[in-house]
Parts: sequence; C-alpha cells; structure tokens
Amino acid sequence: MNFTIDSKMAQGKLVELGEVLSRIISLQMTLNLGQKGFNQKLINSTVETLKSDVRRMVGTFKDTNDAEVIENYQESSAWIDIFSTVPA
Repeated sequence: MNFTIDSKMAQGKLVELGEVLSRIISLQMTLNLGQKGFNQKLINSTVETLKSDVRRMVGTFKDTNDAEVIENYQESSAWIDIFSTVPA
C-alpha cells in the first residue's frame, strides 16, 4: 500500500484514517494466524467483519464535509431569541 497523507487534513479525518489502517493491520495479522493453522472458520468470520468495517469506514472517509469553524458569531446567533419574541 502506498499513499500520501495531506498534512492539512482535518483532525477528524486523520482519526478516521487511523481507524481504517488499524483494521487493515488487524486483517493482515488475522490472515497470518490462518496461515499458521488457527481455526479457519474463525479466521473467515473475522476477515469478513474486518472487510465490512473497512468498506464502511472508507465510505465515511470519502464523504467530504466542508464545514468550517465559525468565529465571532455572536450577532443573531441565540436561537432562544427567535422563539422568545412575541409578535405585536
């Protein structure tokens, strides 16, 4: 596997990437156990679970969210004010 990580990637996306990589590493370790004679039914079940996890996580990782932190938002930002004003 060969890829480049964008150093400007949001922290949340880096966490998601780490979760995907951990599942891939776990998958490789599970396959190694299978090659050493560990119960093949357990190996197959675990491989399917890890593959499903990776597919789900990659789908979430690809989802782009361009939301940004909004600073100095005090003006017109108290939602309670919208409901507490009684029309005349």
